[in-house]
Amino acid sequence: MVTLTPMTEDDFAAYMDYAITNYASEKVTTGSWPATGAEARAVSTFKELLPQGISTADQHLLTIIDGTTDTKVGFIWFGVTDLGNGPVAYIYDFVIFEEWRRRGFGGGALRALENRVRSMGLNIISLHVFGHNKVARALYDSIGYTASDVTMTKIL
Repeated sequence: MVTLTPMTEDDFAAYMDYAITNYASEKVTTGSWPATGAEARAVSTFKELLPQGISTADQHLLTIIDGTTDTKVGFIWFGVTDLGNGPVAYIYDFVIFEEWRRRGFGGGALRALENRVRSMGLNIISLHVFGHNKVARALYDSIGYTASDVTMTKIL
């Protein structure tokens, strides 16, 4: 069983350390950003999306907990936003810590998120996944997510 609990300030600080570095790296890997200045650019992006940090309105920063052992196994961040057809839950980031991967926590966290989103009166969850992240894409496919559009790039 997986539970989702609001991040503490300490969890948020740990999450931000991870998220900024990871996001900058992903953007460089995909060719979207040059390596020079990528981390500063990531910091700017997170400041824009979370101007009040953990207290930013309509943003839900959650710690993923193994309900059996009460162990932190990851983080998930979603916001309530309008993508053109009314409010939806949009997953900005989702991570299961390396040592807890491939044990069912990812699927469990997403199912727990579905329950939370339904209780908020929303019926759509959207997200972005980097194309090269085959493991994440397989997880999303396995629990019913479908591609709504695809952007493709060829680096020359």
